[in-house]
Amino acid sequence: MKKILRTEPEGSEIYSKTKRVLQKFQEGDQVCEMKKALYGLRQAGRSWYETLCTELCRFGLTQSKNDPCVFYLGRGEEIFIVTIYVDDILVVSRDMEMIERFKKQLSEVFDFKNLGNAKYCLGIEFDRKKGEITMNQRGYLNDILEKFGMKDSKSVATPIELGTRIIKCEDSRELEKWKNLPYRELVGSLMYLSVCTRPDISHAVSYLSQYNSCYDQTHWIAAERVLRYLNGTKNVGLKYRKTLSPLLGYVDADWANCVDDRKSYTGFAFILGGCVISWESRKQRTVALSSTGAEYMALNEATKEAVHLQRFLVEMGFTNLAKGILMCDNNGALKLAKNPVFHNRTKHIDVKHHAVRDIINSNSGPKLEYISTNDMGADILTKGLAKPKHNKCLEILGILPPKEIK
Repeated sequence: MKKILRTEPEGSEIYSKTKRVLQKFQEGDQVCEMKKALYGLRQAGRSWYETLCTELCRFGLTQSKNDPCVFYLGRGEEIFIVTIYVDDILVVSRDMEMIERFKKQLSEVFDFKNLGNAKYCLGIEFDRKKGEITMNQRGYLNDILEKFGMKDSKSVATPIELGTRIIKCEDSRELEKWKNLPYRELVGSLMYLSVCTRPDISHAVSYLSQYNSCYDQTHWIAAERVLRYLNGTKNVGLKYRKTLSPLLGYVDADWANCVDDRKSYTGFAFILGGCVISWESRKQRTVALSSTGAEYMALNEATKEAVHLQRFLVEMGFTNLAKGILMCDNNGALKLAKNPVFHNRTKHIDVKHHAVRDIINSNSGPKLEYISTNDMGADILTKGLAKPKHNKCLEILGILPPKEIK
């Protein structure tokens, strides 16, 4: 879309103070009334969203109840899907005639540019070959490596070294000494990679982001290691293919991982279409008194995400794919989730985490199953791993075959 926030009419009355160029309005208390939205106005984005939603609904599309940026028509294999991100629109459908009608109607209202089949959007590169869709960010990654002078760096096998334990810097002299390092800028650049196409660096980035205000040379070296890993794995991305396998999730926790506050880390990932579609690596908000408690709290977070994905798939008409399975490698957490009885050793766990019991025992929730730690794909989202286990986790999550990793 072109000039979206200047062409969109404003819905409510908004007034602006006059600028110096409007000399005749300088005297007195006169103001200008806005007739259209402008860049910079707080209401401009919302106004554009409401206008676009109106036009999409006028075409007959229904707004998803589970994702406000997804609109659809029909269900199942014949579904027509439109996804929006501000002024970028992606259309998914087998019906080429409907796509042309959609573009024609949209062009009558908005000035937009048709870029054809999706090849590049929001820094993500798309490639379709032999029934597979690949997503990666090679171009964005190369820009980061060049920006931070790591384009010719020696690559490493993992983004974070096994057994890494970093502590926050509390020495005022060290903080002053290293304050000019672009640490926050680097972590921010890596974060976009980790949430879009590179779940393999999610834990490393989440771990490093805790020290945005208390870093020194140790933290910078750890951040540079992530760049060295990325330099050797530029072609790593997400590869999807058509399968009939239902939603599959992995959830894990690393107990008392953080040296500073002894909080644990949660990691979960969900696979559909042969590759991971949703993942998260995050420090838990409270201290767990046991590994079972940490795994149980992680299980609760993963279950909530599973319910969201299941509801979205059902709404789109893919009921068979929504019959999810959630894999956990801690028998204690599994038994705690299935047993409603309170025990002395677990009665301290916050009530909110027990919501997993109702979800698991309902017909609409995912099915819990045990899996060996050796086959736990979410390990990569909770801790630093050795190269063999790191590559195995990537294979489990469908990110890349081990033979393609240096």
